[in-house]
Amino acid sequence: MQRPFPIANAKSATHSNQARPDQFVGQHRCDWYPGHIPKNWDQKLRQSVRTRAATCQTVSEIASELGIEWDVSTSKDIPGGRFTVMVEPNARRAVERGLEILESDQRAADEIKAIDQLICLPSKAVRGPNFENLFDSATDDAERDSWRGFNEDDRRIYPVRDGQLRAVRYDSCRGMEGWTTLCLGLDLFYAQRVAEPLVDEESLQATLRQTMKENYSDAAFAEKLEQAEREYAFHWLMIPLTRSIDHLVVHLHDENSSLGLILKAVSARCPGQIEWVRPDTLLN
Repeated sequence: MQRPFPIANAKSATHSNQARPDQFVGQHRCDWYPGHIPKNWDQKLRQSVRTRAATCQTVSEIASELGIEWDVSTSKDIPGGRFTVMVEPNARRAVERGLEILESDQRAADEIKAIDQLICLPSKAVRGPNFENLFDSATDDAERDSWRGFNEDDRRIYPVRDGQLRAVRYDSCRGMEGWTTLCLGLDLFYAQRVAEPLVDEESLQATLRQTMKENYSDAAFAEKLEQAEREYAFHWLMIPLTRSIDHLVVHLHDENSSLGLILKAVSARCPGQIEWVRPDTLLN
């Protein structure tokens, strides 16, 4: 399919130039950097070449609200884009409404097929509804074809049919993209990453001792650890938020959750940038 504009699968600018693991789809990680090859060819891309300008701008405002440096600029060459927040405490209904939005966007763009859309959802390890089962149930009821990237068997093959909806866990969505990207239960996933930050405290402390030397203190370590934990959750939030090309749809299970309050603050500061769809809102 010919795209409306060129798309580059750029590496996320939130990650450092350290060795990057694979897509987090299994227990075993892969280090893509052989030791004998210098890393001077590894370059960050500072401008968004995937996400349309309006959507990218809203994502940048979210980073600003969180107070974390986000050095990705929007591209004037790809105007347009939308950012929608869908509030729906009923997870089954959220999946159904999300699929309706994807179908509506597909009808509105002649060249877009179901396979061009992307659905991201929490794994079963995240407390809350089982979105994987709900997705299967909703697609079965609607007789929709799907590629279930959260399933071990499906993950071994590529999606090959235009009518397949692609669904993956947040843990393995990095590097993927969708014309419209639906982020189900993103507030639940973000809350779990905030509550359970995977930060190597021993390595962090050793590095701080080495760099600060006699100026090292427990207070300095506590401050650095807090910063590392915030950045850990932030990076995991920004990965799904940067998967969209045109329309990003964020589902909130609770609009007063931590992520919900962040999005409300951005919406108040930047009127018109976020469309809010609540349970009593009728979809076209």
